[in-house]
Amino acid sequence: MEWTAEQQRIVQHGHGHALVFAVAGSGKTTTLVGRVRHLVNTGRVRPQRILTTTFTREAGRSMREKLAQFPECSGVETLTLHALATRIVTRAQEMGLTDLMIGEEHFSHRLFGEARQQLLTELQEGERETAARLRQMTFKDFETYMGIQKGNLRLPYVPDNLPAEASALISPPDEGQDLYARVYFRHDELRRREAKLDFDDLIVAAWMLMGQFPLLQRDVASRWDYVNVDEFQDVNLAQSEMMHLVAARARSYMVIGDDDQTIYQWRGAHPRFILEFGKRYGAKEFTLPSNFRCPLGVIALADRVIGRNRVRAPKRLRATRAGNGVHLHPPRAGEAARVAINALREDRNPEDIVILLRTYAQSAEIEQVLLEERVPYRLIGAAPFYRRAEVTTLTAYIELALADLDVLSGHPLSRERRERVQAHWKAVANRPSRYLKTADIEGIARAAWQNGKTLAVALGAFAAEQPQHVQRPVALLGTWLGYLTEDLGTTPGRDVLLDFVAAIGYREYLISTAPTEDFGTERAGMVDALAEMAQTRSLGQLVTYLATLNEQVRYEETLRQRSNHEEPRLTIMTAFRAKGLEWPVVIIPDCTHAIYSSKPNADAAAAEEERRVFYVALTRAQQELHLIVGDDDTTRFLEDVQYERTVSQHDRLAGLLERQAHTWSAGDTLEAAEVLAEHEHHAFVQRWLPPAERSGVLRHFQGLARHVAGLKPVDEAVRTVQRALDLGPYAGHGPVPAEANLPMNWPDLDALLAARRAGGQPGPTSSVPRDVLSVAVDALGRPTDNGPAQSLPVGARVRHARFGDGEVVQVVAVGAQTEAVIRFGSGTKRMALEFARLERLPG
Repeated sequence: MEWTAEQQRIVQHGHGHALVFAVAGSGKTTTLVGRVRHLVNTGRVRPQRILTTTFTREAGRSMREKLAQFPECSGVETLTLHALATRIVTRAQEMGLTDLMIGEEHFSHRLFGEARQQLLTELQEGERETAARLRQMTFKDFETYMGIQKGNLRLPYVPDNLPAEASALISPPDEGQDLYARVYFRHDELRRREAKLDFDDLIVAAWMLMGQFPLLQRDVASRWDYVNVDEFQDVNLAQSEMMHLVAARARSYMVIGDDDQTIYQWRGAHPRFILEFGKRYGAKEFTLPSNFRCPLGVIALADRVIGRNRVRAPKRLRATRAGNGVHLHPPRAGEAARVAINALREDRNPEDIVILLRTYAQSAEIEQVLLEERVPYRLIGAAPFYRRAEVTTLTAYIELALADLDVLSGHPLSRERRERVQAHWKAVANRPSRYLKTADIEGIARAAWQNGKTLAVALGAFAAEQPQHVQRPVALLGTWLGYLTEDLGTTPGRDVLLDFVAAIGYREYLISTAPTEDFGTERAGMVDALAEMAQTRSLGQLVTYLATLNEQVRYEETLRQRSNHEEPRLTIMTAFRAKGLEWPVVIIPDCTHAIYSSKPNADAAAAEEERRVFYVALTRAQQELHLIVGDDDTTRFLEDVQYERTVSQHDRLAGLLERQAHTWSAGDTLEAAEVLAEHEHHAFVQRWLPPAERSGVLRHFQGLARHVAGLKPVDEAVRTVQRALDLGPYAGHGPVPAEANLPMNWPDLDALLAARRAGGQPGPTSSVPRDVLSVAVDALGRPTDNGPAQSLPVGARVRHARFGDGEVVQVVAVGAQTEAVIRFGSGTKRMALEFARLERLPG
């Protein structure tokens, strides 16, 4: 393949350590494979002396497939970091240095149960709350906590024979979630007694064994002369230190990654590992700035967004593909789903579409619309909203209240329904804990919903005979279940549900039982999402509606199981899971401050992580990026970079570049030059525009610049135009065409300069005041005979350079800004008149 200059330098790098900052979509894996080939073909390096490592099996499989295209690379070792750690532990066993072995399947789950039971037996009589929390702790949550601790080398045990420099890297487990830490200490005791390792132990064990036994470390390090790590921004402390020992004797240790995509700090990844690599190893630094994935407009927006971060390597994101690609949509409930449905109506393949969430709580209204419209989808990484534990618990409470309502109304429950609500009661009786024993829960279930007795009454009768620690929470539930029953018909049901949640302490229960604060906050978010679904419904309607949706999905799942082929479906997942992936159409819902905002943190990199998450979401789009923005709550990540202006500029630029430059007016030419200069797209023009198109654009700039140079007087308006048309920055990325004295007419130039002098047109880098309500509507960038339009009436016909002719269907004031909803042939668009160049058509 033909390499860019930056790729070529990396491919040809031979000896010596190296650090490659590779921006999103820059082809880093292809570049790494090219470097391996170069080492084998021209450096005469035996393939067996080269190691490439990845994080996931999928990434490893992709790397191996690319290397397999080149027979000379046969023998290059490609391993995930965990597979490499397994090799190291196995080698230590072969050398007789350890009796540690990988445990049998589910052994860690077994030890969790034993550790928890041991702690339960040691509790004192007054520690009922602790006992209840221990019983409710799940292995899945504990495993998450334990994995985070081990990745950060927060260990309960430090071997005596570990070198001092290694011991200094180990810290005690995080006791913020104290019960998790207590189980972790006991679990580790039991694990070491059985001399077994689970998945999360492998990296730590490999690092520790190499530190304890220099003979093992030398054996491992002597196997490879060239060590490469892909996605290095994702390493945690344990992984970074293991690779430090593996590469200790390498002639070249090269890591590739993007600090701007470090989004897994919750599990130990931190930008400092890649940012400090150069200093630690004296590494030569390279940058891959060219994105081969996204259109020009997406790149401009993403570059400005991530450029606001401070804990990062200085670099720019550069485009290689023309087009705008960014579409803005108003913040209506379920809007992301409607955008996806519109894309399907335009004959998009469902597999081409992804909706990227920040948290799974956002999927509620999206799934609701998709289910109602019967649009097949897959949700990656979580159960459908209405099947999540946090949601089913609350809907179970509502169903219990409905059962009580029917009993009070004189409608006895059928046997089947009574069995169903009894099962609901058993599931939620100790969520949150009420210190109820299994026998007590079953006794209450038998007493309720018989002979006119409600569950609320049964709970009150039971509570009266219990000790204080049981009586209080059970009586409270009985009282509030009665209130819930009375309010089932209230519309909206949102506040009714939230009052019930607050009364029984359900939100606090979700947060306190989670393995980390972030996990607890996300789970509590499910409660709010469910409450929002009751904004236009009573709780009775809500639970009936959700049951209907569930039945519909079950029916469709049954049909799919009977079918011999998988039906194409659009995808819903979080931005965290999307890193490294790409789709033609990317939809990001809720681009609001409530969802995307920086979080105060003493660690500056941690405070900036949310912007990195947003950046990762933006840079997944191959063709279209759809942003659902807020009215007054748009995320600062967008507001701080004047996103509307950037999108409007690139929408207009895309339309201009689709035309021949010789058709441009002076206004068109200057507008194109200013946008290209403001966003530093010089390399895009020189490297990626087709030669004829590039020549036409630059010659047009030359022609206008030559004409302007002869104007008098030379005032600030003229100098601004001259700066924008300067070809000097373009010359830094390739030759510019020699000046040709081609005849060019600029009949609109005088009017354009007059408008500039009058302040009617902003300069290329000036901020557009937020209180400006009018713009020129001439699509050629010239003042029209009627002057700047103050507004567009409903029914007006307008022309847009990219979308063609359209009709204004609504004009609204949004704060200090005027927006118009315009129906074009390709669909309806909402446009801020401050930034949209629209030509008013007669009639």
